[in-house]
Amino acid sequence: MSRAVTLKSPAKLNLLLGVTPQIVAGRHLLTSVFTTISLADTLTFCFDGTRERLVTIEVVSDPAIPPLNLHTEDNIIYQAVQALEGSCNRELGGHLHVMVEKRIPSEGGLAGGSSNAAATLKMLAGLWGLKSHSEKVLNAARLVGADVPFFLYGGCALMGGNGGELVRGLPQPALDLVLVKPPVGVSTGKAYEAFDADPQPLPPLERLIALLDTPGAAPWLLAQEFANNLSRAACSLAPELEEIIGELAAQPGVYTAQLTGSGSTIFGVCESTALAAGLARYFTQQGYWSIACSTL
Repeated sequence: MSRAVTLKSPAKLNLLLGVTPQIVAGRHLLTSVFTTISLADTLTFCFDGTRERLVTIEVVSDPAIPPLNLHTEDNIIYQAVQALEGSCNRELGGHLHVMVEKRIPSEGGLAGGSSNAAATLKMLAGLWGLKSHSEKVLNAARLVGADVPFFLYGGCALMGGNGGELVRGLPQPALDLVLVKPPVGVSTGKAYEAFDADPQPLPPLERLIALLDTPGAAPWLLAQEFANNLSRAACSLAPELEEIIGELAAQPGVYTAQLTGSGSTIFGVCESTALAAGLARYFTQQGYWSIACSTL
């Protein structure tokens, strides 16, 4: 049996991230409102069931982002294959070649790797006749990474636990966005260590959820409720982030500027697609990776 499948693998933003000091099984408990965005990698899967088990991964990175050079065994795509094999107690039984057209920068808080892993799980679930939300697939997703289960759902969602438990799906807001990422990356582990040394209160959640549930809620109203209590810790590790947030937030027509996840990508909610595009050009000229995009 042979099959070729191409899937989009979108990035995510944390519209709200609330980290608690409580740690369960080595991970912080948190609340997050995720949304997928139009920035995406493209994964093409070619499976040849007549050959012995083999996974090969080819990554072609957009010239605007640093190339991703990993051994196959260290790539989260390979780890997703292994996790689903273990969860289903079966072997791949063929040659899977994955071609990744990479547009999502790494170490940016955009969860491109987690999205790639979820796309891989979806492809294998289809190959094996499983539903992508089945418990076996979700178990594999949780093993691979905290953000991976969200991408099996996509859209906009309230996630709990360590970020991998769906609390409820949410209507996806229509937002025009500009993303700005400096060359510096932020280690998620170090960001959480800095948070533990100086924990911040949980941001309020209820008003944001109510607005998302309100059809036609204005982007500027929604933007007022976006929050990230991990931002202070990340900015303490990379002070340049605070400067970018301040500069972006000060631009006319930008409703808010905020770090996504532990960074180092900052997103601004803009009044129009034209403004987002203009700001992306401006920040690119300043030496940053920057792109205009929207919620899907």
